[in-house]
Amino acid sequence: MNIIIAALVIWASAGYVVSVARGQASPRLASWAIWTLAMGVAAAGALLTGQYGSAILAGTGSLTAAVVLLAGWHAGSRDAGLLDKIGLAVGGTGVIFLAISLFVPAVPVAISVAVSVATDLAAFLPTFLNGARGLEPLNPYMKLSAAAALGVASAKSGPVAGQIFPLYELLACGLMCLIVLTRIEARRKLYIT
Repeated sequence: MNIIIAALVIWASAGYVVSVARGQASPRLASWAIWTLAMGVAAAGALLTGQYGSAILAGTGSLTAAVVLLAGWHAGSRDAGLLDKIGLAVGGTGVIFLAISLFVPAVPVAISVAVSVATDLAAFLPTFLNGARGLEPLNPYMKLSAAAALGVASAKSGPVAGQIFPLYELLACGLMCLIVLTRIEARRKLYIT
């Protein structure tokens, strides 16, 4: 199942890179930078707790987010609003918590992963707005939702740190799908009437 999770994340990101190259998507570069960092923290936390499906989901997501960041450098939005700055600050906090949890067992890894999820969400908020404006494609988020659903299904009972990210990713990408679908339906109705 882990190979399927990784393949879906890579496939979704490849599709997003193609959408960027065609001018169909305009990635918020600050968001993609934050996602690279946040998913790296989530992957490390999941790996530390033995939740390999979650680690694959978040780790592959971090690597592919870095690729999207590089691919979108010329076409993407370099605006860094308040939410982007907050996301970077929270992301740095997540990295600090993760480093502390490696050396101080009293600090649970789940705190680091929870902070990384909060960071990821802060980066997603401006992207949700991008989707509502019709600037985000549906296909990558559908594939990411499927990968997250597999991540949730593969999460074994035990340390909650490895279960937090896949569940969050499923909810966030699922919401993005709904936003994009709503926008598509609204455009369709404009052309019909």
